[in-house]
Amino acid sequence: MGVEIRHCIETDKEILMKTVNEVYADCERHLWVKNHMRLDEKMFDDCIRSKTLFVATKNDTVVGCIISQDIGKLTREMGMLVVFPEHRRQGIGKALLNHVIDLAKNAGYLRVRLELLYAKEGEDKWKLMLRDFYESQGFKFVKYDDITKHQSSKMCDDLIVDTIYAVYEKQLVVP
Repeated sequence: MGVEIRHCIETDKEILMKTVNEVYADCERHLWVKNHMRLDEKMFDDCIRSKTLFVATKNDTVVGCIISQDIGKLTREMGMLVVFPEHRRQGIGKALLNHVIDLAKNAGYLRVRLELLYAKEGEDKWKLMLRDFYESQGFKFVKYDDITKHQSSKMCDDLIVDTIYAVYEKQLVVP
């Protein structure tokens, strides 16, 4: 059986909260204070209410997620692409990404945007892997930006290193 993608529902909360935060705690431990919650209850509830969180399932088991929301008339943003560790390298991340791209195309958006947060110092293998994946899917670097324009002050206060906020976009149609 293949991967199915649907809106997240309340019964997904426990597994998503646990796994998403574990994945980010592992991959971004050098960026945040200990016990930083990448997906907290308020964010989860907001995503359920606004229908911006999608899950990938395989045999009715949640195996990944992605958030996608409008950030203007022409741009759809995506983020928090997570594939559960035991299900990686099976095309799930690509399926989630393509789901968001298809939603954006069908709604008439010109582009899909994402951001990657890097530490200014040192090599970040996870972020380099993500960047390479996104670039292989047609995303191009657009600019560096100030994280405080995009994240809550609580999120910014939890950072423990200087960071780079890199913006990437994929053009869906030529403007």
